[in-house]
Amino acid sequence: MGVFQKKEIKDAVPEAYLPFSAYVIQTRALPDARDCLKSGGRYLLWSQYSQKNTYNKPRVKGNDVVGQAMKYNPHGDAGIYNNLVRFAKPFSMRYPLEDPKGNIGTMTQGDDHTAARYLEIRASKLANEFFALVDKGGVQEWKLNYTQTLKYPAAFPTLFPNFVNGNTGIGVGCTSSIVQYNLNEAIDSIKKLVYNPDTPFDEIYIAPDFATGGIVTNSEEVKESLRIGKGKAVRLRAKIEYDGDENCLIVTELPYQVFTKRIMTELSQLEEEGKLSGVKNYFDGTDKSCGAYGVKICIYLNKGVSPEKICRLLYKSTSLQSFFSINCLMLENGIKPKLYGQKEMMLSYLSHMETCVRSSYKTELEKVNTKINILNGYLIAIAHIEEIVALLKESKTSSDACEKLMSSFGFNEAQAKAILELKLQRLVNLEGIKINNDLKEATARKEEIETLLSNKEVFNEEIIKILDRIKKEYGDERRTKIMNLKSTDEDEPIEEKQ
Repeated sequence: MGVFQKKEIKDAVPEAYLPFSAYVIQTRALPDARDCLKSGGRYLLWSQYSQKNTYNKPRVKGNDVVGQAMKYNPHGDAGIYNNLVRFAKPFSMRYPLEDPKGNIGTMTQGDDHTAARYLEIRASKLANEFFALVDKGGVQEWKLNYTQTLKYPAAFPTLFPNFVNGNTGIGVGCTSSIVQYNLNEAIDSIKKLVYNPDTPFDEIYIAPDFATGGIVTNSEEVKESLRIGKGKAVRLRAKIEYDGDENCLIVTELPYQVFTKRIMTELSQLEEEGKLSGVKNYFDGTDKSCGAYGVKICIYLNKGVSPEKICRLLYKSTSLQSFFSINCLMLENGIKPKLYGQKEMMLSYLSHMETCVRSSYKTELEKVNTKINILNGYLIAIAHIEEIVALLKESKTSSDACEKLMSSFGFNEAQAKAILELKLQRLVNLEGIKINNDLKEATARKEEIETLLSNKEVFNEEIIKILDRIKKEYGDERRTKIMNLKSTDEDEPIEEKQ
């Protein structure tokens, strides 16, 4: 039976609560700066990789994915499925990590996705950039799941700069809110840091670029916030066009995480309160023709009403203008919460990526050296083939044969074992010309890898090649427009509908 200890509550609470808060922050709440994933997202992608539920395989039911992820995730299945669907939504993720078939929600109402038993899904091609170095020795640290039976990466050896997808998290006494970026612009800035990590912030700064487009109206404040990782929030406005023929305002893009259902509810409330004077009618015309992240809210005006005046009213009174906070708090090496400025965030990704790439080449070098050693052993075997065959026939055990090969012909243990593993017919038929060609190729590859690992300039060029490939395969045009208005009431130009 346990022994009870008497403690003052002021002493007991910190002792119990602080370890709990640290556990929550490390295991659930904050993304890791290395791959910009929270643990839940990492469990999800790793379980899909383990089950070969990848872009080049058939999709499986959402229930299957959730079930596999629960082997790693000690929490409920509802959160796992919501995370899975969010990774698939093009209006939630700037660059989706899942490839779905089925209803994952729309811009009318963000969470109206289908049940897990109906959705078919697999990791997207982009997600494969998280897995590319796993089997090549790129993982720097492994962890065990909650049953201590399965291992998973502490951080993916990702080639993709996943900070461009942004992230949010709430922990015990802390929050994280990371904006989204354009991949092309991020890659261009990272390349500058490859050549010179001391490149000034102003030369590598990239403005936010959200999945749903919209307009940032306080760009100077946002820049200063991103410089240190915390500060003034992003002020986002919807994109509104004016159709003079119909005397109609058409909302075509919404602020990030705002959906048309909320806007329609707010318009209805304004109308009930008598604050929507000048507006004749409005309706939500959003459909498939609007694309993955576009909308179409039509607001018809009374004759003679100023479109600019109505826009100011809408921005002030509805979510057509909203805010996205900036608080780039992430885990440093998966352990300690740290506030990251934009430059530090890029450098963290770059350092991790370079470490993983270097580790993968070291692993390949070990394999190449092993191959060269074996091929040299084969060449020795060809030169003494008759003696070796006779020796093998006389040997009673494989260990006896191994010792005789090493003592009689100078083989090392790896070479001797490789010869013993060959069938006798294959040993007799070894082709010296082919082995010499293989040896030349392996030696050339060895020299190439050694140069890459020892020469910083050559290694940098390899990193640039990877970044250029990522940009070419997954990059796209900027969606969010950047402006700098001095106040929230200042007019923004209304685009005339063509």
